[in-house]
Amino acid sequence: MKPYLDAVIVVEGKEDETLIKTFFECVIFKTNGYDIKDEDIKFLQLIEEKQRIILLLDPDKAGRDISKRIKDKLHNYEEIVVDIDKCNRGIKNGVAEYDIESLKETLSKYVGNKPRDTITKSELFDLGLLGDESKRKFVSEKLNLGGYKTNEFLKRINLLKVTFNQLKELLLEYGNQ
Repeated sequence: MKPYLDAVIVVEGKEDETLIKTFFECVIFKTNGYDIKDEDIKFLQLIEEKQRIILLLDPDKAGRDISKRIKDKLHNYEEIVVDIDKCNRGIKNGVAEYDIESLKETLSKYVGNKPRDTITKSELFDLGLLGDESKRKFVSEKLNLGGYKTNEFLKRINLLKVTFNQLKELLLEYGNQ
């Protein structure tokens, strides 16, 4: 069983996520490079109230620009600076090329106990949120989730520790529109 990282790890892309998830069970928040949206940064602001956020971005201009954009809006985060001298798995110098042992050592201090997800897919089904995109979109907008596609929605409500009863209350409000 892989160790669980007790933090939300912010990375730039899929290759970074794949490398980290090879060795750790964790929640990854991808910025998609420069494409990070303002609504995603607002969502990170909500997350920082409930969970530790770790910025793990490439040490290049793009990574520094993304980091600055995020750090200008967040107050409670930690940043891991990738040591360029330890990037030895390709021609680029980024997270995906980081020396595996160095990466594991760097992230190992964030290992903790995995919490039970607040909401499951079957609970979304029970609430009528699996098959009804308009309901998910309503809840997403009310909670500033920035996403309402099923898997992203589920991930984000769990990151914010939204309860079953909170969802029920929001759905009552949806029904009263």
